[in-house]
Amino acid sequence: MLRSAPKFYEIAKRVVEITEGCVLVAHNAQFDNRILKTEFRRLGFSFERENLCTVELSKQLIRPSLLQFRKASAFARNPRK
Repeated sequence: MLRSAPKFYEIAKRVVEITEGCVLVAHNAQFDNRILKTEFRRLGFSFERENLCTVELSKQLIRPSLLQFRKASAFARNPRK
């Protein structure tokens, strides 16, 4: 499957075109942003886009008390011996 996939240099221009003026939304955006920056750097270009990380967003939206309840509930179901 990966053997037939295009090389990054073959799609880099399209990545720039479709992301220009956009906010990149990703789960764990730090990882995706690092990969994109690395690949563009290898081609001799910089790549900067605003991004929104759904991992970080979920941490802000879910109440800490709910997270504590879920941790306690999971522990009650699977106590360590």
